[in-house]
Amino acid sequence: MQEHLPRGRNIHRWGVALCLAAACATGGAATLKAGRASTELPDDPAWKIHSVPVPSIGISAGVHGRSEMSSTVAWRESVPGRADAVFEVEGSRDSYNSALVWGASCEEYSPSSSLFVRNGWRNLLREAHDDCLLVGGPFDLGASLSPATAELMRSKGVQVDVPGYIVRSTISRQGTTLTVWAYLPETFRGSTNPLSVERGPAEVPAAIVQWGVELAAAVRESTLSLSGRFKLPPMRFDKD
Repeated sequence: MQEHLPRGRNIHRWGVALCLAAACATGGAATLKAGRASTELPDDPAWKIHSVPVPSIGISAGVHGRSEMSSTVAWRESVPGRADAVFEVEGSRDSYNSALVWGASCEEYSPSSSLFVRNGWRNLLREAHDDCLLVGGPFDLGASLSPATAELMRSKGVQVDVPGYIVRSTISRQGTTLTVWAYLPETFRGSTNPLSVERGPAEVPAAIVQWGVELAAAVRESTLSLSGRFKLPPMRFDKD
C-alpha cells in the first residue's frame, strides 16, 4: 500500500481565503452542495456534512472576469469518531456561456499499477475542456485528504485511519467546473456493471474503476445541466 495519493496543484485556484456554504438536510438523504452543484448522499445517518474554509476563489476567465468557487466535505462515521468514507466537492458558483480555456488537471499524474488515469483534456479552437478521472489505491486515506479537510476532521475528533481507494473526477467546460474527490475504504464494493474502459497498467479492482467512470459521467451531467444536480452512483459496502 502506498502512503498517499499526491494531490498536485489545483490549477483553478487563486489562493484567496473563502468561507464556504454548508450543505443542508431536510429529512431523509442529506444534500451536499458546492457552488451550483448538488447531490444526495446515501440515506444513512452516519453521513455528516460540513463547510470547509479552504484557500479557493475564482476561475481565471480572461476578459470574461471570474467565477467564485465553493467547497463542501462529507464523511461517513462508521463508528463515532472514526470515518471510513469521505467526499470533497468543489464547484463554481456560476455558469458562464462564454468559452473559457481550462488547463489539463491530469497532467501531473501518470498511469501506474496503483493509479488509473483517463485524461480527456481537449484543446478546441476557442476553448479548452478539462476532463480528468483518477482512480487509485490502496492508499492511506487519512494522509491523502486535503489539509483543510484533515484539520476540520481533527477539530471534530474524527479520524480516518483505514486504507482504501481514491476516486477523483474533474469536469471543466465553458464557464463551469466541478471536482469530486471520493475516499473509499477497501470494504467498498464499487460498481456491479461490467468494466467499460481499458485499465492499462492499473491493478485497481475493475469494480472500483467502473464506479469512477460512472461518477465522472454524473459529474459531467452536473456541468451540462441547468440545475447543477447530479446523482452519485450506488454505494455498497461489504457489511451492507
